[in-house]
Amino acid sequence: MNRSSLRNRTSARRSTASETPVRELSEALQLPVDGLFSDFSAGAGSVHLPDEFVQLSGSLQLSIVRDWLRGFEAARERALVSLFRETVGNSRLPLPEKLERFREICGQHGESCPSGMARLLQQY
Repeated sequence: MNRSSLRNRTSARRSTASETPVRELSEALQLPVDGLFSDFSAGAGSVHLPDEFVQLSGSLQLSIVRDWLRGFEAARERALVSLFRETVGNSRLPLPEKLERFREICGQHGESCPSGMARLLQQY
């Protein structure tokens, strides 16, 4: 597929995306974007998106960031489940006590414990 037809498909997709609240991400041609950085050993991350992103219209930026936030929230939930299993998951405490202890651990990490943590444990 040449760039011109790709651009036309993308433009058509954008106009429908703004008219339709739920877009078909499976049909989107998603490309990597530089700008997400992390130091795994320090446990630190930052965002510095390129000029190409910043020059998009505000509505497109919001749409893209909204999709990223959904992905980040799923990653956060998986990380919370991992933290639960690493800390209180193997203890012999009943689940309500494990969840209470985990709320304290979340607070120590500057995180709020989701009210649906028991559901997340079953999901992941």
